[in-house]
Amino acid sequence: VELRLSGVLPFDPSALAREPLEQMLQEVYKPLHCFVRNATHSADFALSVGQHLNRKQLERQIVADLLARDSRFRDHTAAWSQLALAIKELAITGASPEAVVSELDSGYQRLQDAPSSE
Repeated sequence: VELRLSGVLPFDPSALAREPLEQMLQEVYKPLHCFVRNATHSADFALSVGQHLNRKQLERQIVADLLARDSRFRDHTAAWSQLALAIKELAITGASPEAVVSELDSGYQRLQDAPSSE
């Protein structure tokens, strides 16, 4: 049995878990072999960029626009952008891997505790 997925996803297609679908196929049809073919693609959007932005503002807007495209990050785009840029800053300043992981963990916890829309 082959299941072919097609269409446009509001997130990166590589994030789509195929294993649960393969398990469902096995349970329902009990085939000798099953395969899930992922032919989906993410939505393509043009970045809307203002003309008079400094580099930092431009970077923040681009990161926010990219995160807003993904339904998993859309509700907290500003917070995810802030976290992504903080981690980037730690990485380029040579922070230890532990510091980067600590920032990621604390930022993720803050996002989990935040209300569901900004």
